[in-house]
Amino acid sequence: MGIFWSLIVILTTPLLPESPRWLLKKGRTEDARQALSALEGVPEDDLQVRIDIKEIQESLAITGQGRFADCFKNGELRLFNRLCLACAGNCFQQARLFTVF
Repeated sequence: MGIFWSLIVILTTPLLPESPRWLLKKGRTEDARQALSALEGVPEDDLQVRIDIKEIQESLAITGQGRFADCFKNGELRLFNRLCLACAGNCFQQARLFTVF
């Protein structure tokens, strides 16, 4: 039964549209504009599409500044605390799973 669902995903994935965020990351602004306008059902020169593209570009600029090693430093964003909380949450979830059975 697992193969059946996997085949459905494998066969339908190429039919999905590209992500506007990925398109902008690759420098394909016009394609991202087309994808956003199709998702929102508005013309490509709509104000909302331009605002969305600007927001995505700003978020890409911000996320591009970080490094993997920053997760292990407890600076202004307290990333190490967040990492520890995420790991602890996953550990407790797994421990809870074992107590059910």
